[in-house]
Amino acid sequence: MDEEDVEELVKLNHEMEITKFELRDSEYYRKLRDQLEKNHLLKTEISRRLGSEEQIQMIIYALGSLEYSFSSQYQFALALLMREDIDMLRIGKIEVFDPCITPVDANLIQSFGCNVLSVDEFARRRVEKPTLFFLPCAPYELVANLLEVNWVPSKLENLIILGTSMHHWANLKEQPDPEFDELEKLTINDRLRYTQAIYESSVNFAIYKGDDCWPFHNLHWIFFNLHPGIDFNELLPSKFVKLISFYFSTMNLYVFYK
Repeated sequence: MDEEDVEELVKLNHEMEITKFELRDSEYYRKLRDQLEKNHLLKTEISRRLGSEEQIQMIIYALGSLEYSFSSQYQFALALLMREDIDMLRIGKIEVFDPCITPVDANLIQSFGCNVLSVDEFARRRVEKPTLFFLPCAPYELVANLLEVNWVPSKLENLIILGTSMHHWANLKEQPDPEFDELEKLTINDRLRYTQAIYESSVNFAIYKGDDCWPFHNLHWIFFNLHPGIDFNELLPSKFVKLISFYFSTMNLYVFYK
């Protein structure tokens, strides 16, 4: 890091400490903690998934840049406070990815004991045990990718998502722009079929919405309660063509075949 970046890191670290202090003292954070402590149904959903796990991992996608966004600072502060203060979540390791993360962001995130992923997973993280995904501003495409790679009941039930409601992700227009070409329309439809197919099996708990919750974009706790005998491929609309995803350094290339 050059001298200018070092100065920016010191400044950003100071801003993050102030943000953590303000958030910890906010009505939003008090309501979030109260909900986790007093909402019996929410506590049941969490405890059923955590089981005997001593710690679970948190994955953060779509955080944005801490250097250039106050919302991103508050969202990262929330993740840190949940790890520090809320024992029932048992958060241990935290990993973060966003293509907007700068070198200064990365150094700051690491200074708080978190890891910055060097490769874009496009949210295609397979889970073998309970994992908390914090998706503060994730588009439906990322959510669909996460669902697709875990598309069996045993894996989907390991997902604990803190993000926009499944109602929002599942009820977007299938073809929002008539100027899209056919490949773009097929891509949109293919991603939406995962959020739409799982919607009825999702359980959503809205977090307090007040004047001080602007950085958190209508967050919900989201879980999936599924019957183990269900053939999940049968839930997907059959009218869509099959999708193969190829990954390159900075993009997804989709190739379709019938």
